[in-house]
Amino acid sequence: MTSVSHKFSTFVSAALIALGTAAPVVAQDEELSTGVPVEANENVGRTYLLETQGDWEIHCIKAPEGQPDPCSMYQLLKDASGAEIAEVTLFHLGQENAEAAMTIITPLETNLTKMLSFYVDEENGRRYPFQFCTQGGCFVRAALPAEEIDLLKKGNNGQISISQVSSQNPVNLTMSLTGFTAGYTRVTALNEAAKNGQGPDTVTQ
Repeated sequence: MTSVSHKFSTFVSAALIALGTAAPVVAQDEELSTGVPVEANENVGRTYLLETQGDWEIHCIKAPEGQPDPCSMYQLLKDASGAEIAEVTLFHLGQENAEAAMTIITPLETNLTKMLSFYVDEENGRRYPFQFCTQGGCFVRAALPAEEIDLLKKGNNGQISISQVSSQNPVNLTMSLTGFTAGYTRVTALNEAAKNGQGPDTVTQ
């Protein structure tokens, strides 16, 4: 199953070409560029890694000047062969019927009619429909009430199962819950601080 669009090229061939042409480049160093600084407002909308909690990363998005950067939990899921298959992002909401929102991105060849199954320690299973697909993959957006967040905090692993268009065999992925409690506590604190106009750099752990 083809990986989600998270992966980047290694540019090995470009590196080899660069090594092979090193001498001419040095001889023409007057043509080299030192670049220009990137203005702060050009970084708006860019995602950056704030920190890591266990197997979870805390990602934030650069907001316009004067606004706090929103943050969320992130984990990249791989299959048994090590191929990168799906991405999970979890946002704190703090609403009555949705303590958190979880977005799962799967490859384009996912069988959307079979929906996505999600379990915690192989129990408490729920199925979620796909909302839409883009060039980057197909999206599930799930609302998680407080009791489901409690299950995730107490659990060892989450299990995600999807179906392929080209195969009857499901693709089963493990979502580690190592560091989930610490990560969710951190994201909650960042979310609450953002409501008061405070950015991630002002919120201590």
